[in-house]
Amino acid sequence: MESSDWKIKASALDNIEKTIESNIDSLKPFLSSFAKYFLKYLTDNSFKVAYTTMLLYRHILGCPDLPLKIDVGILIPPFVDKLGDNKIAIRQIA
Repeated sequence: MESSDWKIKASALDNIEKTIESNIDSLKPFLSSFAKYFLKYLTDNSFKVAYTTMLLYRHILGCPDLPLKIDVGILIPPFVDKLGDNKIAIRQIA
């Protein structure tokens, strides 16, 4: 995840997204930590990294217990910034 190569980061995020999607119930205790950790990838310059991170957040934020464990207010500024992105796919998922 700390690689400077966007392809490696995007691949890792894709694998993490699939893992979270298929194991959401067993990962519930860790979702708030995941939500905080992946914030830095929302602002990545790579389209693929930012897009995959937002797909990951779709699963994390869809968990009904998450709002009780995290201040979702920390997620609003990065997503609002993405609403002004020049790529339509980024704006739609944001």
